[in-house]
Amino acid sequence: MALAARVRVADKTLVVACIDAFKGEVYVGRHHCMGGAGAPAPVLIGKEETVAPAALAEELRARAAEGPVVLVGDGMGRWPELRVAGLAGIDEGPPDPVDVGRLAVERWARGEHDALASASPRYIRPSEAELMEQQRKT
Repeated sequence: MALAARVRVADKTLVVACIDAFKGEVYVGRHHCMGGAGAPAPVLIGKEETVAPAALAEELRARAAEGPVVLVGDGMGRWPELRVAGLAGIDEGPPDPVDVGRLAVERWARGEHDALASASPRYIRPSEAELMEQQRKT
């Protein structure tokens, strides 16, 4: 979400956050973003997932034909096929700590917070250790 939050758009825009996931995949999060000062936080559409770059490129072409799409993140550095014609914009920078802080302040103002003592990472796909353990059991 921090990647999507860094994008400043004028209208309701689809912002696709894309990070190289290695293993021939990219991590993807699709967000609706509203532009302007004081705009609300990006809204995640569906779930974050890993996909093949070619499949994401095909999706980006189709979505760009329907309306403005901005691709953000480092995925394009590793997968140049993601530089699809017709996108409203491309931003390859990392998440900005200012955006992370802004999102946290907005959540706090709404009375939302995380229980940091019990916080744990949320992985989108199994780790190498988990995959090796599964193979060992079979």
